[in-house]
Amino acid sequence: MLIGGLATLAPLFGRKMLVWIVDAGGFGIVIAYTCVAISFLVLRYREPDMVRPFKVPAGKLVGMVTIALGFGLLALYMPGMPSALAAIEWWIFFGWSALGLALYGYAIIKYPGISDSIMAEELRELKIVNQLWLKDNPPKK
Repeated sequence: MLIGGLATLAPLFGRKMLVWIVDAGGFGIVIAYTCVAISFLVLRYREPDMVRPFKVPAGKLVGMVTIALGFGLLALYMPGMPSALAAIEWWIFFGWSALGLALYGYAIIKYPGISDSIMAEELRELKIVNQLWLKDNPPKK
């Protein structure tokens, strides 16, 4: 929402600022994409029997290729590359990261241990839903 709000206001300050916001936001999006690919692969190994209504053929291979492509895209943002971020764009990115870490630290201090209990409850409920789904949809062999 922060990137969206800034990108909405950026044209009022000129094309240059819009480019800075979009480029720095794009780097953040590629990081998120790569983290999703890593999570996909981690779940394949940690929870091999997890209910997956949609099965990706050769899922582990797809995950590894996706992670490699994600790191390749991240490399394109590094200095010396064709789409490298400018200094101001790096400052914007690090500013967003610092803000995120500050808010995370605030949440941990204000609500200690709550995220662990919420996550444990969600995992418990997910396992129940998975078992119910498996009863209604037995695996095809």
